[in-house]
Amino acid sequence: VAIAGPQTGIYPRSLPGGWNLLGKTSLSLFNPSPPIAAVAGPSLLTPGDRVRFIPATTLDPIDPKPGWRNEGDGVEVLEAGLLTTVQDGGRHELRRVAVPWTGFADAASARVANLCVGNTDHAAAIEICGPGLKLRFLKSTFVALAGANVSAQLERADLEGNAVAIPGRVAVRVRPSNVLTVTGLDAGTRGYLAIAGLHPPELLGSASVDLGSGFLRPLASGDRLDIGVFDSDRARREPLAPVRQRESVRVILGPQTHHFDAAGIASFLDTSWQVGLDSDRVGARLDGARVAHSGAKEIISDGMVPGCVQIPPDGRPIVMLSDCPTTGGYPKIACVVSDDLGLVAQAIPGRTEIRFVSVSVDTL
Repeated sequence: VAIAGPQTGIYPRSLPGGWNLLGKTSLSLFNPSPPIAAVAGPSLLTPGDRVRFIPATTLDPIDPKPGWRNEGDGVEVLEAGLLTTVQDGGRHELRRVAVPWTGFADAASARVANLCVGNTDHAAAIEICGPGLKLRFLKSTFVALAGANVSAQLERADLEGNAVAIPGRVAVRVRPSNVLTVTGLDAGTRGYLAIAGLHPPELLGSASVDLGSGFLRPLASGDRLDIGVFDSDRARREPLAPVRQRESVRVILGPQTHHFDAAGIASFLDTSWQVGLDSDRVGARLDGARVAHSGAKEIISDGMVPGCVQIPPDGRPIVMLSDCPTTGGYPKIACVVSDDLGLVAQAIPGRTEIRFVSVSVDTL
C-alpha cells in the first residue's frame, strides 16, 4: 500500500515504484480467472468506491498465481523462439478497472496475416520477435506471415521431407507432421503468423499475452494450441500488398501541450528520433534532443491509451504502445494517429529513426 501526494494505491504485484510504502495487504484486489471475473467482474474495487484501511497484526497467505497451460491438439510448439506470444485484438471495455488493451503491437500487419488465411481481423495470431520458433502441425490448416520480413521454412514429411521457404502475405497449406521453422527476422521487429482456425486459451475475453499484468504467458516448448473449424475457401492464394509505409508518424498535439512552450513543441516535431534499446511492448523510448517542460514535469495520473506520447522529467519522449498502463503521471505532448502506431512498434531499437508531423482531426 503506497502513497504519492494526494493519491493512494495498492501495487498488484512486486515491481519497482517511486511511491512511499505505508503497509501491506494480502487481500486479493483483482482476480481475472472465472468464475469470479465472469460473475462479479475481475476487480474488487471500481472507480467511485470509498475505501478505509484498517491496521492488522497478521496477514492471510497470498494465493499463488494460476499456471497458464496450453494443451490443445492442433499445433505443437517444439521450440518457442525469442519471446513469442499469442496476441489478438486485445482486451477492450476493461480499462475502467485498469486492464490494458494489449493485443497486436502492429495491428495492420496482423490483419493482413489473418486476412490471408480467412480469419477475422481480430483473431488470435502468433507474434514473432526473432528466430527460433519451431512448430509441428497436428492438423491440416493454412498459415500466413506478415509484418517484418520473416524468414521461415516448412518441412513437409508428406512430400519426402523437402523444406520450402514460406512466402509472405499469402496463405500456405500445411498438413499433419509438417514443421514450420523461423530462421530470421529483418526490416522490423515483429512478424505475425496467422493460422486458420487458431483457438488458444483466453482470459478476460482475449487470448493476448500481457507480460506486465501476468495474464497468460509466452509460448514454451511443449505447448499445444487448438485449431478449430475454418473455411478453406477463404484462404488467399495470391499475395496481398504489404502494409503501406509512411515517411513520418502523424500525431495530434495534446492534451497537455500547456506544459510545453513553443520551443519545446518545435523540438519534439523537428527532431529525428531514434528508438531506444530499452523499448518494449509497453512503450518506445526515444533518443534525441530533450524536450524541455515549461510547466510541471509531473501531473496527477490521468487516462492514457496506446499512442500517447509522454514526456517524463528527463525530457525523453515515450510513445506508449499496446501494453501501456491505463493511466500515466507525465504530461502528454501528443498522441500518435492509430493507423501509424505500427510504424513505431516495428521500429528497430538503436537503428530506426522516426519523425513526427502534426495533423488535425479534420485532415484524417
